[in-house]
Order: sequence, then C-alpha cells, then structure tokens
Amino acid sequence: MVLDGSDPSMAGPSTASSASRPPPTPSSSTSKYSQPTHDSILFGWLLSSLSDSILAQVVDYTTSREVWEAIQASLTSKSEARQMQLHYELQNIKKGDRSLQEYILRAKAIADKLATTDNKIYSSSLR
Repeated sequence: MVLDGSDPSMAGPSTASSASRPPPTPSSSTSKYSQPTHDSILFGWLLSSLSDSILAQVVDYTTSREVWEAIQASLTSKSEARQMQLHYELQNIKKGDRSLQEYILRAKAIADKLATTDNKIYSSSLR
C-alpha cells in the first residue's frame, strides 16, 4: 500500500471489515470522525519532521501528497543547480601547481560528488 495522499479512499475511515470493528464515534468538537486517517497521520509526520525554513514553504498545503511534491520540486531544482556547478568545476579544473596525484584526486572527488546527485561520471571520462 502506498500512502501518498492521492487515494481518495484513504481520506476517511476504512469500510473494509467494518463488521468486526465498532463504528467510529463522531468527535464532540467536530462532525468528522475522531479516528485519524492514513493521510492525516502521514501529513502530521511530514510536517513535524521539517525544518522551519521548509515548513514555511508548505504550510498552505492540505494533503501529504501536496507537501511531498512541493518538497521534491524544491530539492530537485537545488540538485540540478548543484549538478551544473559540479560539471562546471570538473570541466574547468586546472592542474596548476598541484602534483598529478592531487589533480587526479580533486577530479575524482568532484566526480564522486556528481555521482551522489545521480549523475555518474565514469573514470574513462576523466582521461
């Protein structure tokens, strides 16, 4: 089961095997059921795990799916900018007064950072 906020059937209490469970009781403060939904649990967990700066970006969303997609979009754009910056560094690396070993280690370090962004550079490309 995927809990991403997109399944409307997850918006309320499950009706499957309701005969084996007593029906949920309405909350005294609202007309909705007091039993939390899967999405509301995930939504609460997501919000409680975010830093204040990211929380400010998603405070207006109402489902866990909306929150997740907003976070993903924000991080993807930062990741793409990081990839471009690392590609630029790798393309413009100069040996200068470094030893050959230092130069190669620096190029490999940049390539390793690119690999962490799902943009792998193979050793054959570094020659």
